[in-house]
Amino acid sequence: MIRLALGTLRGRRGRLAGLLAAVFAGVTSLTGALVLGDTFEAGAHSRLARGLGTALEVFGLVAVVPAVFTVHHAFAATAARHGRESALLRAVGASRAQVGALVAVEALVAGVGGTLAGLAGGVGCAALLERVLDLTAGGVVVTGGTLALAASAGLSATLAAALPAVLRGGDGGGGGGGVSEARVLVGAAGGAVAAGAVVWGGLAAAPAIAGAGAIMLLGAMVLLGPVVPRPAAALAGAAAVRLRRAPGVLARGGASRGPRRTAGTVTALMAGIGMATLLTVHAESLRASLEDGVAGSFRGGLVVDGGAGGSAPRLAAEIAALPQVEAVAEVRTRWGHDGVVFVRPAPGAAVDDAASAIAALARPYGAPPVREHAAYAAAHAADVDAFLGVVYAVFALAVAAALPGIAAALALGVRDRAREIGLLRAVGATRAQVRAMVRWEAAIVALSGTAGGAALGLFAGWALTGAQERPFTVPPVPLAALALAGAAACTAAALPAARRASRLTIRDAVSG
Repeated sequence: MIRLALGTLRGRRGRLAGLLAAVFAGVTSLTGALVLGDTFEAGAHSRLARGLGTALEVFGLVAVVPAVFTVHHAFAATAARHGRESALLRAVGASRAQVGALVAVEALVAGVGGTLAGLAGGVGCAALLERVLDLTAGGVVVTGGTLALAASAGLSATLAAALPAVLRGGDGGGGGGGVSEARVLVGAAGGAVAAGAVVWGGLAAAPAIAGAGAIMLLGAMVLLGPVVPRPAAALAGAAAVRLRRAPGVLARGGASRGPRRTAGTVTALMAGIGMATLLTVHAESLRASLEDGVAGSFRGGLVVDGGAGGSAPRLAAEIAALPQVEAVAEVRTRWGHDGVVFVRPAPGAAVDDAASAIAALARPYGAPPVREHAAYAAAHAADVDAFLGVVYAVFALAVAAALPGIAAALALGVRDRAREIGLLRAVGATRAQVRAMVRWEAAIVALSGTAGGAALGLFAGWALTGAQERPFTVPPVPLAALALAGAAACTAAALPAARRASRLTIRDAVSG
């Protein structure tokens, strides 16, 4: 059995290379995101920066979603391509269990090899990005927990993607098919509960509830994914039909077929763009909170940053009693810079004298730093800029990891429609029209994923900023750039499938 498995793997070197590449891309993205989050948090010098580092680690975990779909698409495409080989093994006497075991061995080899390479690649990408972004002076922070989490996620994703083919004795299927009624009901009910939790958390100033609701909402979107392609393609495909007529109509029809396959691509894009949108809104709301409200009204004053813990109210009262102080405001929130005390010096009092008196009072409370408001605002603005740089770097890794899966899904769609494409060529469709059809199909899928992700990120961002009692700030230029980058990457991933489709002939259509 082992000899047969090794011989089969040697004969499937092209397929194995594709699986290794998919696992490598997914694990590289996940590892890079987690390592960058750990590095940013380790180099944090304030409560705000530490809170942003935690948010980055959450983003790293969400990066698992594109990685899982990347592996699933690659495995579905290669398993479908070798369905005849599995049938031939069954014909010469191999049992269903034996053929399934061969698939399991192949998945295990791809999972182990791709995961090990992905761990090294993720750490290398994180080190390169850390140097470019200049996050810390000590280099990247790599922990055993991060490597274990990324490795387990890579192996689990590979084996889970192989499980259907293993159970069917090597028949991977095409990834199309419908969706069960129970899945739709569970997804709809879960989505309603999750949306309610997000709204409740935002209105009731409960960040934990809003965050849990946002994660539940993403899970509901995964369940409802196969239901989305048809209505989404009808809406997003209107422009394709208007601009390209016949190729646009065919592209819209192709995007609505194989709902499971299309849903994986849409969900992967939605997860990456939704999380990047959420964190961008969160960071910009932090920036705005430094200019508005209590912090903004104390311009020219002093700030006691992070000193406090539970002693902040006593410290604020003692500072207010100083003769060098006119007014004091303590800001305590559930996220980021809780326990920050803003101080306005009394008229005629020297700022340096007030700072020295406050520092002496604060020494028993852990000696928190006492800074002028301008220095405090500049430091926190620098933290926000560094955070956004890491967010966009992690987003780029997540999109790069999703590209092989998108390309595999489109290639699988071309294989499934080989006869249809050949017949289109027979009745006069040009190669350019066939290429346009596949490219527009990818554009429709990309538009659906980016629009859904942006809407999800804005909804969750509104709730989380409201729960933290911060202004809801929507930066149009960065969000538009994120959406365009995701859509452009998805459309670019369609180029190999478009070239393959344009080369199909009538003979290909007849042979299937």
